[in-house]
Amino acid sequence: MDLGTEGSGVSVPSWLRAVLITLVVALVAYLAIYGAFALLLHTSSPFCVVTSDSMRHGGEGWREYFTERGIDTSGFPFQGGFERGDILVVQGCSPDEISVGDVIVFSVPGQGDLTHRVVERIETGEGPRFRTKGDANPDSIWFEQSITPERIKGKAVAVIPKLGHIWLFFSGR
Repeated sequence: MDLGTEGSGVSVPSWLRAVLITLVVALVAYLAIYGAFALLLHTSSPFCVVTSDSMRHGGEGWREYFTERGIDTSGFPFQGGFERGDILVVQGCSPDEISVGDVIVFSVPGQGDLTHRVVERIETGEGPRFRTKGDANPDSIWFEQSITPERIKGKAVAVIPKLGHIWLFFSGR
């Protein structure tokens, strides 16, 4: 195949051309699927790869934090938690749709996105704030003490187990 003008002498082997076409088609398909999910789920971040085990459940101990505060966990989503390498499906939501027990994805300045469970909703004169913690963590980290709605990407609504390990490998995590 001749990539240049007639007589330029630049040719690409057919196998390389096939690989390039396959990569372009795969990229277009990925962007189309990602874009469709972003539209359907009302968020710019419809998928989130879990990068730590802070939401991993090693039994029923994660419930203690809530039961000590008189909160019933039986209706909480993700009763089994999730692990590093899982992919979460994220749906956009308004602050009014977020309750204690929901699992939210939010941005942490300078660190990327984090996914933890809401442990407190705080009403202020400037609107709601949320405090979260990982189910495997003993308490909240300083940067999740007062999360503003602008930092929230959405609520986790489903988990795709293990598939995120591919992304973790290629991103060097």
